[in-house]
Amino acid sequence: MWFGAPSATTGSAARGSTSAPADALRGVVERLKVGDFSASPELPKLLLMPMDEETRRLGIRVFTAVATHEDIRDSRRLDFLASMSELEALTFGGGADEILSYEILPYLFALAEEWAGTEVEEFMRGSIDRMVDYESRLGEGASLDQISELVRSIVLDWDHSTYYLRGAPAHPAPLCKELSIRAASATITGERLNMYKIPALLSVWSGVLCPVDDETMMTQDHLGEVLQYIKALAERDWVAGAKYFYGHRVG
Repeated sequence: MWFGAPSATTGSAARGSTSAPADALRGVVERLKVGDFSASPELPKLLLMPMDEETRRLGIRVFTAVATHEDIRDSRRLDFLASMSELEALTFGGGADEILSYEILPYLFALAEEWAGTEVEEFMRGSIDRMVDYESRLGEGASLDQISELVRSIVLDWDHSTYYLRGAPAHPAPLCKELSIRAASATITGERLNMYKIPALLSVWSGVLCPVDDETMMTQDHLGEVLQYIKALAERDWVAGAKYFYGHRVG
């Protein structure tokens, strides 16, 4: 999910006091976009306050994008999980893998059990799979107990300070490779890109909006834009296993 370019008023205006939690949350988001991660602890507190569902869902997605290992280890910063609506739970499940921390896995299992038999469970399972790739080993029909047992064996070898995606230290390179292959294939066949997660992740990590998205009907021009975008990202210094938000290293 793209959160928009940093606001021109980011800074003192975004820090200004406000009585409306929704406005305060938007101000926190703007500060985070420019790398002011001192605002991060305010986010989970605001998610406990009354606000409209659309803004709360925005806050949940931003939380998944900027949360650190330390944030997840502090259970108080996840208190908002207990009061989520079904739509908010779907939002969290759709982006929880973007936390990139194995510390979130127990919460995903708990939420999957709480929402068993619903679309929320499917979303929680999806995030677990995108983190540890269990489906390639156990298949889609694996029980939560089977998945949990596999996950415990996998994360034993994971470094506590490293951020992971798909069972490997997070890095844009594998995502760029997948994007280029899919973009070229869709260009040849004249199809839409049909790829949501990777363009969204690259946009949020880099702070530069990917020129194509899930609905883009691919053409040679679009393919050229994708290749230029990937080239620009490749010119940056990325640390494998680090987490980024709008080009700034998190934590």
